[in-house]
Amino acid sequence: IGGNICTASPISDLNPVLIASGAEFRLRGTDGTVRDVNSANFFTGYRKTAMSADEVLESVFLPFTSQHVYARGYKQSKRRDDDIAIVNAGCWMSITPQENGCPLIRDARLAFGGMAPFSKLATESSKFLQGKSLSMETLNSLISSLGKELFLKPDTPGGMVAFRQSVALSFAYKFFVFVLSKECPSLVDPTLLSACEVPKQPLTKGAQHYASLSNEKDKAGAGLAHVAAEMHVTGEAQYVDDIPVSKGTLFAGIVGSKHAHAKVLNVNPAPALALDKVHEYVGIDDLKGSNWFGSLQKDEEIFVQDVALHKGQIIGLILAEDQISARIAAELVDVEYEVLPAVIGIDAALEAKSFIWDPAVLNKGNVDNVDETGLIIVEDEMYVNGQEHFYLETQACLCTPLDSTEMDVIVSTQNPTKTQTVVASALGIPKSRVTVRCRRMGGGFGGKETRNVFLTAATACAAQKLRKPVRVMLDRDEDMSITGQRHPFKGTFRAGVHPDGRLEFLDVQLYANAGCTMDLTRPVLERAM
Repeated sequence: IGGNICTASPISDLNPVLIASGAEFRLRGTDGTVRDVNSANFFTGYRKTAMSADEVLESVFLPFTSQHVYARGYKQSKRRDDDIAIVNAGCWMSITPQENGCPLIRDARLAFGGMAPFSKLATESSKFLQGKSLSMETLNSLISSLGKELFLKPDTPGGMVAFRQSVALSFAYKFFVFVLSKECPSLVDPTLLSACEVPKQPLTKGAQHYASLSNEKDKAGAGLAHVAAEMHVTGEAQYVDDIPVSKGTLFAGIVGSKHAHAKVLNVNPAPALALDKVHEYVGIDDLKGSNWFGSLQKDEEIFVQDVALHKGQIIGLILAEDQISARIAAELVDVEYEVLPAVIGIDAALEAKSFIWDPAVLNKGNVDNVDETGLIIVEDEMYVNGQEHFYLETQACLCTPLDSTEMDVIVSTQNPTKTQTVVASALGIPKSRVTVRCRRMGGGFGGKETRNVFLTAATACAAQKLRKPVRVMLDRDEDMSITGQRHPFKGTFRAGVHPDGRLEFLDVQLYANAGCTMDLTRPVLERAM
């Protein structure tokens, strides 16, 4: 469990329980010194701990419970099984029984995850409970105290502020009722006992039934396995990154913009090229063909030529003998920027009148000429957040230069033709000299229809320059940073309805967040309309 503790995740399921239980962490330094740190003092910030760089977590001491001592853990996630928490809690309470009247709370610790940048003990509320009677009046006061201590500002990272606060309070409520039901059952309203129940999920099982066929030659209705089913379940199915590394192959590391909008003044790859195993830097000056591409209009660059339009946009590639060396070296490339104002989000774009194309309009009649007398007018606005495609296999490709000017491309893509077109354009060669192969993808969901082509073209450019195979597979954070996502939308509407429910008019304005380029935004917007 050491690794799970030391990663200091703010939504760790384990750490709040350890804090509430009063666990002690023993740390050992490289010089042999040993010190014990209480779990409540171990987590100091987002992904930060009290452990120094020369220490390791040697052991965890977890105190036993005894009679009249209670401990429980709680978790709320989007689904009941196998999901990360939105909010979780660890609760511990020690009770002193009384011969007459309500028992007293000797001590209590309530710790929460998902309510701060780190797993945190609700210190004030825990102290408040000490010496109090175990009663519903104390519970009501506890909820009030916790509401103040666990207050989240509206702009708190992670959102769902009201929901998270409500869930955290409900965990404390459930735990208090649970302890009360054990120590003073007569004081608990029977309608509250369900709060003490632990939901049990039965084992998941499934079955697939195939109809038996009287005529073996009759394939209609037969249950047929996927052609690669056995290869998938045995792990033999080969994806791009599974292809054996051939002699001389280089790995590409992404040198991406550190800013959402910035002018690139200078790129100095010397610090990266000084490392062992690093061979070359490839950028805009190495492109033999066109740097521009796009689906509906050519408004995207393969390499940043002058101004970066989004964080992570490819400025260049570092080529090294292995993946780790390439990624480390890419971080060492010294890029000088002039940071420019950035427009982030739909509302900011509307205020700045930042539109990528002319509006699309669907009209029937004229809402401005409607007589609104006697109508019920309803108007409001709504937002639909964007969504990551989150394919299991991130963007990946392998580009191999062949004889003459030919290029062989193995890539995870939903659009081999588009990939072929952009790669050929970037390399300055006919499409007939580019072969694109995609045997299978580890998911795409639309995210590999057009969003793989700039990475593949940049990789092919590197292979063309060095006359060696070049391969790349993005880390998840790189993929999410540079490939875009499904469109966030804002909608405003105004409707006029007769008292009997008949709709007289509807005026809707839809705004799609296209990001910094067109890509497929126009058809997405048209489908939304």
